[in-house]
Amino acid sequence: MLSWDCSDPGGSSGSPYGLLFNALALIPLWHYLLGSLIVAVVFLYTFLEIHFLQDLFSGFSGSPVSLTHHPCSHIYDGVVSKCRVLHGRYLATPWLSSPHIQTVFLNFHGRPPAFSYRRQLFHAPDGGTIALDWLMSCDVSGDALHMNSFISKNDTTPIMIVVPGLTSDSASAYIKHLAFSTAKHGWNVVISNHRGLGGVSITSDCFYNAGWTEDIRVVVKYLHREYPMAPLFAVGTSIGANILVKYLGEDGENIPIAGAVALCSPWDLLLGDRFISRRLVQKFYDRALTIGLQGYAQLHQRRYSRLANWEGIKTSRSIRDFDNHATCLVGKFETVDTYYRHCSSTSYVGNVSIPLLCISALDDPVCTKEAIPWDECRANKNVVLATVKHGGHLAFFEGITASGLWWVRVVEEFLDVLHASPYMHVQKKKIHDEKDNKIVSAVEQDGQLTGAKDDALPDIAETSNSNNAEQHDGISPVGRCLHLLSRQNMCLYVAACLHCHYDKLAIESGGDKTRKRKRGDALSPMHSYEGCEGKIFRLLQMREQMLKLDRKRSQAVAEDHGNGLHLIHLLLITATAVDQNKVGSAVENLTELYRSVSPTGGSLQRVVAYFADGLAARLLTRKSPFYNMIMKEPTDEEEFLAFTNLYRVSPYYQFAHFTANQCIIEAFEKEEDQNNRTLHVVDFDVSYGFQWPSLIQSISEKASTGNRISLKITGFGRTLEELQETEDRLGLLRGCSNLVNLRKKKNETLAVNLVFYMNTLNNDQKISDTLKSVHSLNPSVIILVEQEGSRSPRSFLSRFMESLHCFAALFDSLDDCLPLESAERLGIEKNHLGKEIKSLLNYDKSEANCLTYERMETWKARMENHGFMGIRLSSKSIIQAKLLLKIRSPSTCPLQLEGESGGGGGFRVSERDGGAISLWWQDRCLLTASAWHCVR
Repeated sequence: MLSWDCSDPGGSSGSPYGLLFNALALIPLWHYLLGSLIVAVVFLYTFLEIHFLQDLFSGFSGSPVSLTHHPCSHIYDGVVSKCRVLHGRYLATPWLSSPHIQTVFLNFHGRPPAFSYRRQLFHAPDGGTIALDWLMSCDVSGDALHMNSFISKNDTTPIMIVVPGLTSDSASAYIKHLAFSTAKHGWNVVISNHRGLGGVSITSDCFYNAGWTEDIRVVVKYLHREYPMAPLFAVGTSIGANILVKYLGEDGENIPIAGAVALCSPWDLLLGDRFISRRLVQKFYDRALTIGLQGYAQLHQRRYSRLANWEGIKTSRSIRDFDNHATCLVGKFETVDTYYRHCSSTSYVGNVSIPLLCISALDDPVCTKEAIPWDECRANKNVVLATVKHGGHLAFFEGITASGLWWVRVVEEFLDVLHASPYMHVQKKKIHDEKDNKIVSAVEQDGQLTGAKDDALPDIAETSNSNNAEQHDGISPVGRCLHLLSRQNMCLYVAACLHCHYDKLAIESGGDKTRKRKRGDALSPMHSYEGCEGKIFRLLQMREQMLKLDRKRSQAVAEDHGNGLHLIHLLLITATAVDQNKVGSAVENLTELYRSVSPTGGSLQRVVAYFADGLAARLLTRKSPFYNMIMKEPTDEEEFLAFTNLYRVSPYYQFAHFTANQCIIEAFEKEEDQNNRTLHVVDFDVSYGFQWPSLIQSISEKASTGNRISLKITGFGRTLEELQETEDRLGLLRGCSNLVNLRKKKNETLAVNLVFYMNTLNNDQKISDTLKSVHSLNPSVIILVEQEGSRSPRSFLSRFMESLHCFAALFDSLDDCLPLESAERLGIEKNHLGKEIKSLLNYDKSEANCLTYERMETWKARMENHGFMGIRLSSKSIIQAKLLLKIRSPSTCPLQLEGESGGGGGFRVSERDGGAISLWWQDRCLLTASAWHCVR
């Protein structure tokens, strides 16, 4: 017989709860921990919808692709049935076996390929600006011969048009995967960024939304008109897929697109809105997308504040809130539900008349499978719907290393098979281009213009002036005019203009004057201007009148769109005449320029005035008193004051110096255990020494009474007087006559500072000798900061165009820093920028004093060939640079959280391939900073 002793002196253990507590206390603690871990794993496995075990039990065979189509679909029979990928299986990367993990990984990492786009600014009929980013097949094939070429009128290479998703642009990882793979396959790719994205400002009151099809419509018409022989294919992703399908349904057969793919479309926006606010995990996506939309609105606050409810935008907690306070008000929709119903693409699927492949993942955490229009796709013979069980939103990573996206292979194969088949759509109704749809554009690669079509030139005069936006809300006057001109057709265009100019003068002046002009133009060489003294004298009189214009009178010269183009055209004609030794023509054109410009006018007039001075000086010999009058050097005090003011108000030089100093400090900290707390910096061009006070301050803050740091700066300068002044200013600078006297000590960190120095070396041999000398020092870090240039132009015209683009950006950027009437700004332009312009245009004919502006890729190759390896600049350097822009121009340069490759308004910073970082003004790369170390 068993008996239990339930007595308890305390009288508490007799209760059931006491007994339960005593029993639980007997279980080891690690059992509780193990149980908690199991519960947490099960919860996360379910919450994140992980399917690793299902994949494991299926032998990692993946899931089949489900194809939905009309039973008599010729698109399926003739195209999709031949696509091996669509008839295979999709297996997600094992360590990304969750739609949420895949989607997050894509957005925060994505492993995109490294390449650079060519930027084209597209001006829509309503005044809006769209960034078209091109990636040519030759850009990724390594074909150096065609690297800088553009598409010819008769090119038959297919063009893929990509429409990104919500708040995405060409820099998004999934877009870069698609663009790179397609270009590798031999096609040309153009990403049509949404308005206000891709680094371009909003220049009209039209904003894009989930159903805004007008942009893709005018872009497609433009591309079809420009390249009529090239088949056009379109790919839309996420919201871009919704826009694309809606556009295809709206226009039916009247469309020049041969085939299309819609990837992860939301289809029904009303259902999508309900879905994304249903579960906790979906609410995270809702909040993340809302933050992205608020960031987009912040970039264009000036217009949103006027057109929408700005306070409501700032307090929005969901996409629906944002659409209520912004999208509905800007797009004139009565309610949010009305907007969602009107812009959903589901009702347009039945009207699609071209081959369309739709791809969706059933576990898409952003776009619900409930919205997929199964019946509509099945009823349309032109549509094939492909669905897979897993994939997330736009992710579909595959392979053990997640190096590729499955859907990219699907798109590539489908469009390739379609292109080779007789089922490509051919537009049956000819598109008539209305006058108000005329578009002038210019393609830009790495900041240089490279490809507007010749037949676009007549449209220039008819381009509507949409530059009524507020300052900084679009491309500035100088930049806009340059965007309408192309380097590729510049010589042909100038030649045509010269021909027309001469014919006009011949008609007006009669035979005698025409013969006199020909005699004047035939004068050669350039400095022999005998017989033109009277014209040159009148030219200089006109220049004196220009200099005497007060600012009020000078601004009477309208700086509207048409007049700006006229000035740029006339400047190019003048440069061509100067290059061809046609003194008479050059003098007359310069005289006309001096009538229209002023160094105290608007930005466009100012930059043209200084370039006109440079061309005028190039007509004269250096012994001429007139030459000295035009090329009059500022005093040392004026030059120093101009540099000081520019350094103070603009981030141009500060970006270079602060980034270089951060690299030096990090190199010192890395070797702190072995460098005996000694830092030695060798500066190859110390100049005024403005770089070093901030480094001295940073080193001082690191040092302590008992742990001092030894800092030595060895500087090279142009003159002994400059070195002495800088040494007196800094106190610790040591001058040096040559590199032979330099040696790296055993226990010190040696940094070599090549900031704005390498471009002063006028030939490859000097550059090579310098890099060899630097390598012999075995420094811990080498900092290279240079102005970006497309190449080192060997002809005067190419040098002229390169300089015009560069200084136009610098003059425009001063609008962010100082008002036009500022005396400081006038001094900067006259004594610093203007001096450099005139000097660049009047280098010695032997090019011995020619500056060398190269692309970063060229410097990278040179550094690697001389035994250096790149160092990725740290996140501190990038954050510091962005904070600098925020401080320097807080109203127009909001702090950017991501690097971008496109152009846009104001200063911005972007990270380059290989770890370098660049400073941009709008769509022009100004400077690139990189760090290197020796490879032994």
